[in-house]
Amino acid sequence: CGRGSRFPPAFVQPGPALCYSAAQFACASLCGNLHFVSGRLKTFSTTLLSLAIVRVAVPVVSFSFVVILSCRRKHSMYAYVVTAQKPTAITKTVTGSFTRPDQLNLIVSKCTRLEIYLLTPEGLQPMYDVPIYGRVVILELFRPKGADQDYLFMCTERYDFCILRHDAARGEILTVSRGNAQDKNGRPVDGCPIGIIDPECRMIGLHLYEGTLKLIPFDTSADCGLLEAYNVRLEELQIIDLQFLHRAKSPTLAVLYQDRSGARHVRTYVVNNSGKTLVDGPWAAKHMERGASMIFAVPDEKGGLLIIGEDTITYHTGSAFSAAHVESTIFSCCERVDPSGSRYLLGDMRGRLYSLVLTDQDGQGAKSVRVDYLGQTTIASSISYLDNSVVYVGSSLADSQLITLENTPSASGSYVKLLETFPNLGPIVDFSVVDTEKAGQCQVVTCSGAEHEGSLRVVRNGIGINEQASIEMPGIKALWSLASPADPSHDQFIVLSFTGETRVLGITNDELGEVEGEGISADEETITCAHVNESSCVQVTRSGVRLLANGTFELVGQWVPGEGASITTAACGNGKVAVACGTNTLVVLDAAEGALKEVSRADLENEIACLSIAEFGAEVGAAAPQGVVAVGMWNSMTVKVLAASTLAPLSEATIPGDTMARSVLLVAMDGVAYLLCGLGDGGLCTVAFDSTTGELGEKKRLTLGTKPLVLTKFQAGASVSVFASCDRPTVIYSANKKLLFSNVNLKEVTHMCPFNSAGFPDSLALASENALTIGTVDDIQKLHIRKVPLNAQPRRIAHQSSTNAFAVATMQDANAKNQRAKFHVLFLHDQTFEPLGAYALPENEHCVSLASVKFGEGMEAFVCGTAFTEPNEVDPRRGRVIVLQLVDGEVHEVCVKEVNGAVWALSDFNENLVAGVNNRVYVFKLGTRTDGTHELVTNLWHAGHILALNVRTRGDFILVGDLMKSVSLYSYSAESGSIEEIARDYSTSWTTAMEILDDDTFVCAENSYNIFTVQRNSGAATDDERQRLSQIGYYHTGEFINSFRHGSLVMRSSDSMAGVTPRLIFGTVNGSIGVIAELSKERYDILTRVVSAMRKLIHGIGGFSHLEYRSFANERRTHPPEGYIDGDLVESFLDLRSSTQADVAREAGIEVDSLTRMIEELARTH
Repeated sequence: CGRGSRFPPAFVQPGPALCYSAAQFACASLCGNLHFVSGRLKTFSTTLLSLAIVRVAVPVVSFSFVVILSCRRKHSMYAYVVTAQKPTAITKTVTGSFTRPDQLNLIVSKCTRLEIYLLTPEGLQPMYDVPIYGRVVILELFRPKGADQDYLFMCTERYDFCILRHDAARGEILTVSRGNAQDKNGRPVDGCPIGIIDPECRMIGLHLYEGTLKLIPFDTSADCGLLEAYNVRLEELQIIDLQFLHRAKSPTLAVLYQDRSGARHVRTYVVNNSGKTLVDGPWAAKHMERGASMIFAVPDEKGGLLIIGEDTITYHTGSAFSAAHVESTIFSCCERVDPSGSRYLLGDMRGRLYSLVLTDQDGQGAKSVRVDYLGQTTIASSISYLDNSVVYVGSSLADSQLITLENTPSASGSYVKLLETFPNLGPIVDFSVVDTEKAGQCQVVTCSGAEHEGSLRVVRNGIGINEQASIEMPGIKALWSLASPADPSHDQFIVLSFTGETRVLGITNDELGEVEGEGISADEETITCAHVNESSCVQVTRSGVRLLANGTFELVGQWVPGEGASITTAACGNGKVAVACGTNTLVVLDAAEGALKEVSRADLENEIACLSIAEFGAEVGAAAPQGVVAVGMWNSMTVKVLAASTLAPLSEATIPGDTMARSVLLVAMDGVAYLLCGLGDGGLCTVAFDSTTGELGEKKRLTLGTKPLVLTKFQAGASVSVFASCDRPTVIYSANKKLLFSNVNLKEVTHMCPFNSAGFPDSLALASENALTIGTVDDIQKLHIRKVPLNAQPRRIAHQSSTNAFAVATMQDANAKNQRAKFHVLFLHDQTFEPLGAYALPENEHCVSLASVKFGEGMEAFVCGTAFTEPNEVDPRRGRVIVLQLVDGEVHEVCVKEVNGAVWALSDFNENLVAGVNNRVYVFKLGTRTDGTHELVTNLWHAGHILALNVRTRGDFILVGDLMKSVSLYSYSAESGSIEEIARDYSTSWTTAMEILDDDTFVCAENSYNIFTVQRNSGAATDDERQRLSQIGYYHTGEFINSFRHGSLVMRSSDSMAGVTPRLIFGTVNGSIGVIAELSKERYDILTRVVSAMRKLIHGIGGFSHLEYRSFANERRTHPPEGYIDGDLVESFLDLRSSTQADVAREAGIEVDSLTRMIEELARTH
């Protein structure tokens, strides 16, 4: 099943053939992606629940998190679906000169997204991160004849394909050709489609349907145009892999296939393009290794072929061959290192990296093959050799890595040196949503990874401040840090400004205390304070500017504004001090030479509100040597940029809206200069700034809080970021030259300054209304992700608040042959993740469900549902329900109940336990025997399912998700002791996840990457209508959803937008976190118009149709999206140019500022 699939090339351990039973399909669906056509397995994409009878090699897809916002009104539901965490799992990578002929690029496919990096001496530099309206299954880079840079061919799961090229002059990715390769008749291949391109760029080959190959010739008269595609017949039905051979006069195919007896062979064909047929090729090779899974064409003069198996790797030319034996393993990917094809890199499913070298043999017909072990890496799904021994190892099962290959081995014998790690959340099997700190904000704990790379990932929204020290100190108006004179690289002092006074705190003998300084004006409020050179700093108050010696604070010099005048605001930078005197006089002072000298003075037409002096680095180009000053004006709603030496105007910008600037900041982030304006109503205006000419460019306005913003620059690692202090503190940072905003997990910050001291390294000092806090800041990113390694694959997770513990079901794969996997239930502390205990299961017993249940008499326990797998059984016939308690750090087995089948699902239910056991749903209660011990008693059960994979409860309702029969709703009556079916969805859906929104509305996911909403019409007039769950919402996510959970990623605030209440979070194989929040019908109608306008005005990569992509589609039916809004598309509105935003708003019939505010509020829900 899929062992020979070439893309994505990731596999698990080999084993017996797959038995086509519903139970085994269900086992696999617990952790992945099942597709069925007329009862037969179509594709299987996941990591496996490695049952002894289900040990097959499978391709794996990537992972992401998704958000749903919804509302129901008058039997209608309206939902807003948005990705909170982009896909992180790598499915395919290619390298080449895509952006420019003189640049080397790494192109990464993350299923529904495409990322393009530039290789620089400093590492990989992100260039593009774009969504794709489809699931990318084929990605190939090629160079047409006569071209000086590479083109990209891409095909999606729905057979939309395109050829892309990059226009360096315009900075855009252009679509050269596109089309759809779908056939009306034909059975899709069992496994992932295969796409290949002839090395001479004569045609493209697509193996999409069994028994046929679609060929698309290139049009040599056009810029990589395509001629009409045609199908050719293949005699082989079970194709494992395809390749075009090198050095062939006519396009020549090599086919690796499997016959009906299970034997694998290689055959070649020559394409007769004029006759549109295939003719027998120059050679064939019979009876290759049964584990052969990949072939690679070698670009040598003999047109050779590498055949990669589990035990041998063979080089074949047709007339001769040579082979090398390797330790038995499953290779997941192969990458050519040099253009001549003499060196290759191989990765296997155990995370081992090998080198393969082909060398000429004198007098021999075939090259010799040598395979050497290089070292341990992540579990590779794709390998790309970059340059100078630097290799990118992409993974869909673990974190991706950037490594370098050393010339000499390390002490452990490894040639691999890790340079950088790229976190990967996928594949997620299960997750839990908890608020462990009881702070009103949930975090998601996921079961991620596979094999020995398995881990828990703790995901929470925003940036955390890890408190190091806190002092109760009310009334702080502002604060600044000053460096130690003995060690300028570390801060020693914090200057605090209060109403009518200034105080200085300093670190002495590792203690923070108040210090005195004769030169400091302590009885005045400080306006600003900063270093101006290596030996001096300045304190600016209303009465003047004081030049002080570093550390001792002795008065070195002083400047006063003049008789009757006072300073209202000031800024420091580049050895200069800008002060506003009186109402509208601006003065620039130079303090670089140890004295305060007036450089320039000017009277402006309006009163000055705020100032900033640019401190740009060389990365943005050279600004004017004397620097520039940004001035925010009262009343005029403008911001000016002036030359510091003359105060001559350089440019001016009007702030959108009706609120004035209260804080301005000239800053460069990610090589781009900006003028940031913090507004009095909590808004932020970002203005593009040309540091060479001083010109201001495009403006964008967004809302961060409700109170005035104070903007402060700080260093986070090697990057510059900006802290926006307000009632919703936010960090502003840049990625891919795009400004991003991440909330800080603090309720309110009035002012902030960086404080990198020896005792508090890389810290921030933050002032609130009543306290001063010093803390370190988490990595700057929208979602903070923490990894908890397990050295085993986590399968299920449950949380219990009474014991502050997680229970995690794990599977540890065998390290040697003739060993079987080990299964445990681990108990971890919910904040520290320290181990609290473990419960071991027999080697043939798998934990397939886990829940925390509150039984009667106040007893709360973890319940584990298991399945026994025997080699001679097609379906699990036996399982157990195990009740476990964690008491004083010890695990106690309360009781065990044996059942006839696998316990696929468990749920807490009115002091009872609901369990889905094969085709039945049981209700158990916890009883007490005469000797005081406990037992699980079968209260009642209900049959009639194919496989009860999911169970959810609410009140007396039980919602059951069936493997094939969609969902059904039952009512439990304790008085009559019965379970009665009250409604059912009569359509056929392979349900993978579901959740209850209310008594009548339920959200479901199915195996074709769709979500749909069903609703019970409890007020209908007829029994038939009341007993039917009607489908009222349809949407294609492009992601395989494994689980829904109630919860929210963000803290609820009292001033949140009315009608937006996060309800649900869900996770997918590609990686998502999701929220369902109530929306009004009016808001849904507005966003529907916005989506229509954006579809009309903005086109996706490759020209793929957004409407078709988001349409519900499976093997049985299609339906346009209904009841759902694509939040990814809507929120991309915020990244558009102002002119395009205005066009979209005009097309949608809404005022642009109102639309912007609405979308900003929606973005805050995740």
